[in-house]
Amino acid sequence: MSDYITCPTCGSRRPRDCGRCAFCTLPERITSRIWPEPNSGCWLWSGSTLWDGYGQTRHPVTKGMVAVHRLVFEAANGPIRAGQCVLHRCDNPPCCNPDHLFLGTARENVSDRDRKMRQAVGERNSHAALTESQAREIRARNPAPKDTVAVAREYGVSRNTVRSICRGETWRHL
Repeated sequence: MSDYITCPTCGSRRPRDCGRCAFCTLPERITSRIWPEPNSGCWLWSGSTLWDGYGQTRHPVTKGMVAVHRLVFEAANGPIRAGQCVLHRCDNPPCCNPDHLFLGTARENVSDRDRKMRQAVGERNSHAALTESQAREIRARNPAPKDTVAVAREYGVSRNTVRSICRGETWRHL
């Protein structure tokens, strides 16, 4: 094990655990799996990930599994209050650069996702039973409540699906 590391924050070789940055205060088993990406400035996690791409590792103290970006944020900024989420400015799940991370609530996280259009909506949603053109047709027809059954049969969906489209509760992005 080397006594020096290359800090992805500044690129300088520093003594291990110099304490000057979030990277240097993390244990070696974590820093050895972080790779700086020069174009974006992201610190990419190359260790174990969840299904959605977020890095995970064992917490050095509690030994439970923890998201790497949360662990790095804590190393840089101190403890995270209960109920707070750590959000990414870069929208890159494996990134754990503390400069790309900020605190927010679950509601702010959802708003950030929706504002940046990262949600699988419409045809991008794997559970969508209709195409965007079909949803537009249904909305344009705006069937009376007694006619929703016939329209639902025509498109192979439920009556509630037709009503939700017409009310603008679903397919809102159209």
